[in-house]
Amino acid sequence: MAVTRLHNLRCLHMEHTPLTHIPKGIGKLDKVNNLQGFVVGHEVPTKPEQGCALEELRALCKLSRLSISSLERAVSGAPVLAEKPFLKELTLGWTPPVGGEDEDEDDGDADDGEDREDEEDNGDNTRVEGARWSEEQIQGGKKICNVLSPPSSLRDLALEQFPGRHFPSWLMSTSLGELFPNLLYLELSDFPSCMELSCPL
Repeated sequence: MAVTRLHNLRCLHMEHTPLTHIPKGIGKLDKVNNLQGFVVGHEVPTKPEQGCALEELRALCKLSRLSISSLERAVSGAPVLAEKPFLKELTLGWTPPVGGEDEDEDDGDADDGEDREDEEDNGDNTRVEGARWSEEQIQGGKKICNVLSPPSSLRDLALEQFPGRHFPSWLMSTSLGELFPNLLYLELSDFPSCMELSCPL
């Protein structure tokens, strides 16, 4: 990846692109302080072309802004956010399932069929109404998020499309105010499996 040769790079934005993964080597950009749109790759050792794993973020100690997507792909939850004393803004995102495996079967009603067709034709094929997280994905999301405990320096935190049924353990701590004394903004967006606001706000 040619961009990994830009050793003086400070800011790298890759959001709002159709990227499916990022080639390995981002961890070499140790001067970057703003990284937006980091896409977690498929963590398959035999397929290096499948992109960066979370571990690549460990070396980026100067980050002040970071957004991560496709966290459902992560299979190991290295505490990559632990040594980020300057991190102020963090977004953790999952990509919702694609496909209608769990959709109700056609009951023969023409109107229902038309409605279903409208729901599926979303223009970008990124999400289909009725697709759901599997139990494995739900448990995996919980496991990964539990070890991604952000540093106390955080000011803004957003979790998007988190598949777990309960909030991460660090977000449910009774000493939440002490863990994140600088937090000013908290966004919890599209939690399809979480039925109650159980964190100690």
